[in-house]
Amino acid sequence: DILDKKRVNIGVLGHVNSGKTSICAVLSTILSTAALDKSPASQETGNTLDLQFSAIETDEHLFTLVDCPGHAHLIKTIVGGAQIIDMALMVIDINKGIQVQTAEGLIISEISVDNIIVVLNQIDSIDPDDREAKIEKMTNILRKNLRRTKFRDAPIIPFSAKDPTEEQMDNLKHCIIHETPNIDRSDTDPSNLLVYTDHCFNIRGKGKVVTGTILRGSVSVKQDVEFPSLGIVRKVRSIQVFKKSTPYASQGDRIGLLFSDIDEGSIERGIICSPGLVPVVQNVIIHAHKIRYFKDTIRTGQIFHVTIGHKTVMGKISIFGDEYSTDREFDFDDDFIFRQDFKGKRDTYALLELKKPIRCPENTILIGANLERETISGCRIAFHGRILANLEPNEFHNLKIYKTRQREGYIQRVVDDQSFIGHGMFDHTNVAIFVNKVVYIPHEDGKIWGRIEGSFGKTGKYKVLLDHGGPLIDGSFKGKPVILPIKKYIYDHSKTLRQ
Repeated sequence: DILDKKRVNIGVLGHVNSGKTSICAVLSTILSTAALDKSPASQETGNTLDLQFSAIETDEHLFTLVDCPGHAHLIKTIVGGAQIIDMALMVIDINKGIQVQTAEGLIISEISVDNIIVVLNQIDSIDPDDREAKIEKMTNILRKNLRRTKFRDAPIIPFSAKDPTEEQMDNLKHCIIHETPNIDRSDTDPSNLLVYTDHCFNIRGKGKVVTGTILRGSVSVKQDVEFPSLGIVRKVRSIQVFKKSTPYASQGDRIGLLFSDIDEGSIERGIICSPGLVPVVQNVIIHAHKIRYFKDTIRTGQIFHVTIGHKTVMGKISIFGDEYSTDREFDFDDDFIFRQDFKGKRDTYALLELKKPIRCPENTILIGANLERETISGCRIAFHGRILANLEPNEFHNLKIYKTRQREGYIQRVVDDQSFIGHGMFDHTNVAIFVNKVVYIPHEDGKIWGRIEGSFGKTGKYKVLLDHGGPLIDGSFKGKPVILPIKKYIYDHSKTLRQ
């Protein structure tokens, strides 16, 4: 039974005309209704313009091939497809090597999966006398480029999709089986159902079929499911897995669900889920990772194209960091320092304020990109991250992000070796509100810390008592600066003084 086999979803990525769809054609033993450029638009252009699905059925596995388009302007479709895959085939034309969409495909694969296979395609176009030397040369070039990624040890398989030999077919199929990762498919809870949908079509006299991939949970015939973008709940009339009817499907399955009373034009790419499972989000906190190939500085306040699942919206990024480490679990009780940019760090926290609300599952991968820039000017994918929390507009004050500020005065008179009178910090301000606040004296051996003990007179002077056991001072410290560090919390409008 097809449902008893291990289900693995394989993304097939690469530059346009590298031969992705041809490879899917020769490998596939099962074709879906959305496979091998069947759409009229693809037939007209000769290129893949949407996600396409077919499968390889073996004794133990059902490998679903997710054929992703290679055109630069279809990157949103590619990003959406990458979020449903378990591993990837990276198809490269041996005559052209790594091209723009090859590079972006590698970046998306690094975000999405741990295992890839590089298919060095179109070796039949090389003269037989030069073929082995050309394969070796290109393999060395690719190996050098892959060394900078987590795929440094990825297998590289020479192939000819136009007319593959039996040996080439066996090598690639065996490699796919060998590189298949261990996949946890234990989430079969029907109340946790999450399906990323990609196509919808009408079957005359029966209803509408919505196709997609189950990311979490399971679904059964007669089960109620929600279309969150439409705000409707419908009952599943029947289920198919690659044209085979089944009463049940679970995590990892490529499915077709039959419904009545829905408008196929309003569905297409989106989500089907258990009722009430997927919340509306507009302001999300993520653990953000900057893409090493994105050369521009990512700054707080910048606007990016933010892709979550199959949806892309504009969003403003605000960068902030843990005082200690982003390896700790995010906690609203912690203080975080405001950052103007990543400041040389590869990862940090960020708040993304989306221009419009979208439905988004918890713990979802998110990708930020500048899709308006030309591909020839460099990588467009800027950062990625996993959503840690959702913020309502009235909850921003719970996020304790601060900017550092300081007041500066000077030592007017040294009282003894552990106290002094300071001036110049408060003018005629009421010093009382600063009592017990921490100050320090910059020193070549480090900061000398103390606390404001109280006011001294009525002209803004103050007395400071140094920390017990710290360095001692003498008359030579007269005139030295005194610093009062302050944390200004950007979402706290109460103007409370904090350190």
